[in-house]
Amino acid sequence: MVECKRTLGQIILPIFYDVEPSNVRHQTGSYKKAFRQHKKHFDSATVEGWKEALKEVGKLKGWEVNKVADGHQGKLVKIVVSKVWGELKKNSLVVNENLVGIDYNVEEMMKLLRVNSNDVRIVGIHGMGGIGKTTIAKVIYNQLSQHFEFCCFLADVRETAHQQNGLVSLQIQLISTILKRRCSDISTVDEGINVIKDRFYGKKVLIVVDDVDQRIHLDALVGKCDWFGSGSRIIVTTRDKHILNLTEVNWTYEPEELDSNQSLRLFSRYAFRKDHPPEDYDILSRDVVSTTGGLPLALEIIGSLFFGINKEEWEDTLEKLKRIPNGQVQKKLRISYEVLEYEQKQIFLDIACLFTGVDRRIAFHMWDDCRFYPKREIGVLLRLSLVKIGDNNELMMHDQLRDLGRDIVRQENFKEPGERSRVWFHEEAYDILKSHSGTRKIEAICADFELESQACSLTNDEFANLSNLRFLQMDYANLVGDFKGLLSKLRWLCWYGCPEIFRPTNFHLKNLVILDLSWSDVTEAWEGWNHIKIARKLKVLNLTGCIYMVCMIYLMETPAGKINGDREIEIEDGSKFTASGSPFTSLKKVDMEGDAEKKQQTPHASVMTRLILIMIWRKLIKNPNTYSSLLRLIRSLISFSWVGLPSDRFWHKSRPQLVYIKEPPAEHQFLLYHTRLDGVEEQMGRKGGSQWKHTQTTNPQKFEEALFRTTMVSEQFVS
Repeated sequence: MVECKRTLGQIILPIFYDVEPSNVRHQTGSYKKAFRQHKKHFDSATVEGWKEALKEVGKLKGWEVNKVADGHQGKLVKIVVSKVWGELKKNSLVVNENLVGIDYNVEEMMKLLRVNSNDVRIVGIHGMGGIGKTTIAKVIYNQLSQHFEFCCFLADVRETAHQQNGLVSLQIQLISTILKRRCSDISTVDEGINVIKDRFYGKKVLIVVDDVDQRIHLDALVGKCDWFGSGSRIIVTTRDKHILNLTEVNWTYEPEELDSNQSLRLFSRYAFRKDHPPEDYDILSRDVVSTTGGLPLALEIIGSLFFGINKEEWEDTLEKLKRIPNGQVQKKLRISYEVLEYEQKQIFLDIACLFTGVDRRIAFHMWDDCRFYPKREIGVLLRLSLVKIGDNNELMMHDQLRDLGRDIVRQENFKEPGERSRVWFHEEAYDILKSHSGTRKIEAICADFELESQACSLTNDEFANLSNLRFLQMDYANLVGDFKGLLSKLRWLCWYGCPEIFRPTNFHLKNLVILDLSWSDVTEAWEGWNHIKIARKLKVLNLTGCIYMVCMIYLMETPAGKINGDREIEIEDGSKFTASGSPFTSLKKVDMEGDAEKKQQTPHASVMTRLILIMIWRKLIKNPNTYSSLLRLIRSLISFSWVGLPSDRFWHKSRPQLVYIKEPPAEHQFLLYHTRLDGVEEQMGRKGGSQWKHTQTTNPQKFEEALFRTTMVSEQFVS
């Protein structure tokens, strides 16, 4: 154990059971007798090693059974379990295994942090993108987290903070992680600051604020040293050194580029999967490395580019690299882009301009329909280190690569955005639409009118020239006019804040694959359903936050067997599941009250069980903290025929979005249902096969327990 502690950094938590720590340290009492016997059977070096190990363990902080909780061993067990669980929850951050030259940077940072001192220190890491700032911060965080009870790593602050309510969400994440409980009652940045100042005071914390680009971000998250307890350490990474000069940052550190030997080693790990190049590739490898300027990201990308190609290709690619001026990282990285095939380039540019942070499974639906073959091509992009996939399947891309992709699109026409393939800035999109300057070259356009002082109405004239548009985001806009023959190639429509009154005519999106109506005012009587039903390819429907969906909607299929396909339905808390069925072809309101025939159309209990379990296990595996929100979702998934609706009492703010799916192979039916359940009076139990029964109860906690037990015994439905 002691050897593992020394070499692997493992933790020893000693429990002194009926023995004094001093006896362990000095090997007195029974230990002394035992070592006399050991000396007869083992060599002196081995015995001395054991003595040193016991001496070290005896100095560690642990628990003496007779002195903890008045000798109550049951209480001691709870204390130990709590401590062990706390240590296990300090999961290490994922760090690339092919690190080179990181030790020097970590040592320099440790000198600035001086963890053993009791003062509060804020240390900044600054430098250009791709230099390794985040990697250094992650390594330090992994090494130090075991010495702090309260730890938090805030990743991608710049990207998150620029989203709607992004800074508040970062504050909530920080507070929830440090206090180890969900904190959701913060609505403004000022409220968050006050909570951090009040609740963090006196706590020894380790916080990393990664990728900051504005001073207000630091002011809102780690504004002043006196917010935290003595011994606290805060690490900030940024590209802009000026930000660190304007805050209470005590020291700053700028990582240097890798030297030639380190660069060669890092390059070789990606190009040859070993530390050094083969002898006949040594000169070529050194020539390649000389073009990277020692930038770790460039070495990673270009090293991946050279992996698995023959010597002739090496020489051609090297000549191409040498023609690019030193220091222009984006142009160097573009070498990797230029070797891509057409479909790979389209996916790369889509991610760079539109889909960073988007679930890849959703984007795959559009790319599949465009015949970009995403399952294959994304593998190429991953191999070349051009994109990454996050733990939650989100598409990720390094900032430098994202900027590279966007610069490639800008170069399609520097002066006229309407002549580019993708437009992602709202101002440019607005100008294109209002000036009718769009062309058939535009494939994607993003506009968000939420912050406009007046409602924005877009007519059919604005889209007349956008014949190749496949992605359209027009949040909080109104559509007016006759759209006959328009938007025929549109695959993805993102329409946040869609109005309740649907005004366009002939809005027939026959190739639509993804429809996102989140946070909209649509109801079951929304006229748009009658237009959307023509979308026979529809795979994804997102109704997150559509709180006015209060009645049943049946989405009936055409004659069975004509169309097959899977579709994903996203529910309010972000859960997704796949259901068999065909695209929308007709809509009909259904009133469940007092209609026995229609009530009989409620899905079979086994289908509901499967849906419940899929959502429980997918969410709990991803994030155990979502258990409470899942219970609200499960409770609402129960149909009227199973439980009653009592008066306001419990979970009164819950407004989950539901999807019921009737079992195949008969006429497949989709049933979208949304309601507000204010309480629960009945408990579900499982009684063999798929039979369900009711048991009256007024105890919400018992209801939760019953649902969880049901989940455990019904695990076979998940598969």
